[in-house]
Amino acid sequence: MYYNPAKTLGGMIEADIYCLMGLAFASFVSLGSMYTYWAIEQHAGWEWLADTLVLLWIGVGMSLVAWFKLWIAKPTFGPGLTHMFVGLDVSSDFLRRWLV
Repeated sequence: MYYNPAKTLGGMIEADIYCLMGLAFASFVSLGSMYTYWAIEQHAGWEWLADTLVLLWIGVGMSLVAWFKLWIAKPTFGPGLTHMFVGLDVSSDFLRRWLV
């Protein structure tokens, strides 16, 4: 069942706050994993460790998002995460086109 956060002003603002918090967390995980990858990949023979740590960053990040969904347990958190994922997709597509 889908909860529409736009039915009330408070629900809409709460979903937007969750969206911004999710974007900040996703940016932290993304930038942290890439920094770790670039720092470790430069060492010969450690490429496997760099790849493993990136997967670990992403796995722990997604696990924390799932745990936060259970811990917060509010109906506005789900739509806030949906808006976060849409925002990440749009921003990454924009950056990819801008950088190429």
